[in-house]
Amino acid sequence: MFSRRALGLALCFLLATPHLGFSQEEKTNERSMRLEGITVTATKQEEDVQKIPTSVSAFTDVQLEDAKVDFVQDLAKRVPNLGFYTGGMNLINFPTLRGIRSDPHNNVSSVAMYVDDVPVTSNLGFVSDMYDIERVEVLRGPQGTLYGRSSEGGVINIITKRPDNTPRGSGTLEVGSGYMYHLKGNLAGPLIEDKLYLGIAGNTYKRDGWVKNDFDDDYVDDKKNYSGRGKIRFTPTDDLDITFFASYLKYDEGSFSMYKWPTDDERHVNTDTPGYNRSSIDDQALHIKYDINKNWSITSVSARRYTDADYMVDYDFSPMKFGETHKYDKYNDLSQEIRLGYTNDGVNFLLGGYYDRFDRRVQYEAIPFKMVTETQDVTDTRSLFAHLKYPIWGGLSVSGGLRYDSYTSDFDSQTFSDEKDWSSFSPKIALEYAFNDNSMIYASVARGYRAGGFNSYTPPAGKNSFDEEELWAYEIGSKNMLFDNTLKVNLAFFVNDIKDVQVEQYVPTAMNPMPYIDNSGDTRAWGAETEISWMPLDGLELFASAGYTHMRYGEFEDANGDHEGNRLPYVPDYTYNVGAQYRHSSGFFARGEVLGSSKVYLDSENEHSIPTHATVNGKIGWEFENADVYLFATNLFDKEYDFKGAFGGGYAVASPPRAVGLCLTYHFL
Repeated sequence: MFSRRALGLALCFLLATPHLGFSQEEKTNERSMRLEGITVTATKQEEDVQKIPTSVSAFTDVQLEDAKVDFVQDLAKRVPNLGFYTGGMNLINFPTLRGIRSDPHNNVSSVAMYVDDVPVTSNLGFVSDMYDIERVEVLRGPQGTLYGRSSEGGVINIITKRPDNTPRGSGTLEVGSGYMYHLKGNLAGPLIEDKLYLGIAGNTYKRDGWVKNDFDDDYVDDKKNYSGRGKIRFTPTDDLDITFFASYLKYDEGSFSMYKWPTDDERHVNTDTPGYNRSSIDDQALHIKYDINKNWSITSVSARRYTDADYMVDYDFSPMKFGETHKYDKYNDLSQEIRLGYTNDGVNFLLGGYYDRFDRRVQYEAIPFKMVTETQDVTDTRSLFAHLKYPIWGGLSVSGGLRYDSYTSDFDSQTFSDEKDWSSFSPKIALEYAFNDNSMIYASVARGYRAGGFNSYTPPAGKNSFDEEELWAYEIGSKNMLFDNTLKVNLAFFVNDIKDVQVEQYVPTAMNPMPYIDNSGDTRAWGAETEISWMPLDGLELFASAGYTHMRYGEFEDANGDHEGNRLPYVPDYTYNVGAQYRHSSGFFARGEVLGSSKVYLDSENEHSIPTHATVNGKIGWEFENADVYLFATNLFDKEYDFKGAFGGGYAVASPPRAVGLCLTYHFL
């Protein structure tokens, strides 16, 4: 069993060896031999990512484009110990980070996502198309002090580009296999110089599915969506910055990339009701920042996210009128945060308050039986938080924070009504020591939790609600820029002690297995992570990242048996990413990478799984002054790693096949 002695040995190792991180470089034809730094707002104040005492993977716009990160789930395996799992529809994703899982039917995600400060805290609607992006920050480990109840595993922070005095505009067209096309563009600049700015961006994507419907000889899961976002920014004075942000995402596509399991005819169904996904998501946010003086500032963020989920699937995958199911869910999330910040000579202080009302309405219709289940769950959250970083002496600094969350859930269904109150403290403390401007070590202790709640479907007697999942996390790590900023190395070791683990279970029914969430016993996860980027030659970058998580059930027994010692669902033992990239001053560009994962179990019995797999991606092309041309391939060798035995054991989710294509980008401003 991993112990504090192991943490001590790991700390000695950190003190004796170099340490790693992700790279970033400007997309330019100028020759460069150095890795650039990245300024992030992971702590809700601007800091160098290499000087924050927590594990953060940061990606610039150029890095995201180079790696062809088109959707938020493409970050999986590129970030150590981050996995994304799905039911085969882009609308629904359940992330896992450092063993902290998001079960498919748990309404509260264990990893929070923020898109321009708009919170995304549910697995339904955990999506973001990655275009017109400034940067992405992935914080690993509990971030409850600053981000609250849905950040037990970590936070994905997505920041889109904001308009300023510099005009910019570009358009990109991708065409490829599976009749794929992907069109995106952006335009931004000043309406009134130094005062008023506007930025708009749009995106549309279409691709054939990969599960064949033998009934009509067509694909049941065609992918198609379009989206747009805009920002209007007003700076009436040098001290006041007001930005309004709005976005809209619409799906008009087929159903799940799913088929019946077990079967002799994989990736095939035979249904006269192929289903659809007509869901939409719209966001709005008002961000106001006022600099009181050079040290003090106050920030207000008002946000709304509305998810209108409208999809239908035939769960019997046959012409029989038995399994057609319609889901029509409406999630409305309103939030308000106010922060007071102070920065001066290495001292950072933050004090804030937060309020959130999450109104979740679920409608589940079994069409052949004309049975409709309706529920409503309204959760009000009130929070106070503070964070401080203070230099003690020389290179030694201490940072810490505390958050208090109080939330009330009011649940109402056709058969059950209840109201529950929860409250929780989320403290964090960290010590860091900077040897110089390029190398530091740190150690931290933090508490996180995943909110309790109610089961929306029809659970067994006494299982209408479930309790909070609690976590104490211990981490030591190191961050280094070495050899004149040509080598970046980050290392981290962690232990997570988890109490009342939330697990998904299923009730057998005459139609589909009905899911519900319950609490199991306590468990522990421990592991390590590394990120490396090296520029040995001008224009050549070698990169690698890897994560290992050891996590097994403690005492846990249910109707399906004793699961002690089994691996938890949706937690890989390891993930990795390794590759190379070359950008020549003439404009030539080439990149290749391998992304892999160990076997991932889909149930507590460890009977069904996603196999160990690795996929290869490649990109090659030429970058001109105003245009770029690339050939690309994802999953080059067409590796299949279907989720066989998912969602109670009767289904399989088909993994995406190979995609090859041509990408053209034109920069007209």
